[in-house]
Amino acid sequence: MRDLANFILTLIEHNATGVYNAVGPRNPANFGSLLVASREAAGSDASFVWADEHFLLGEKVKPWVDLPLWLPNSDPNFIGFNSINNTNAVKAGLTFKPLSETVSDTLDWIKTRPPVKKLKIGLSLQKEAALIQKYEEMLKTTLYGTLELFQCTRLGSYWFGLPFPDPDTPHKSHSVA
Repeated sequence: MRDLANFILTLIEHNATGVYNAVGPRNPANFGSLLVASREAAGSDASFVWADEHFLLGEKVKPWVDLPLWLPNSDPNFIGFNSINNTNAVKAGLTFKPLSETVSDTLDWIKTRPPVKKLKIGLSLQKEAALIQKYEEMLKTTLYGTLELFQCTRLGSYWFGLPFPDPDTPHKSHSVA
């Protein structure tokens, strides 16, 4: 919001007119970079499990509700959802704080808020643990898991460079770090 407020003030100061898509960042960030920045800002040792969207949808995980900010690539209704052109806004002075700074500022703000007993969105810890266990079992025991891992590698997600799962040992290298 601070970036947007500064941009609006810049437009007012320069008496600018026009249509601007004030979205960012300048270079698109992916979900993995948001999670890593969040982990670092919180000083957490969290690890991440990257589950295939077909698995998540098959398990009735609701996009955006059960996994905030997640929209399935396979759903044609969401094509282009996060790809709005901001060139005019950047040329007019829109700037972006680093993602890590935005996440740190947001975490600091959350700490000033009253405690929340239960979040209104997101998976419960129990459901998340059950999904992770089921997904890791699938990866260990099926050809499907190996094929999905290869598909994720080709699509450029955070799976790159990880070994294919060995069916005889638990596959724990889902972590980004």
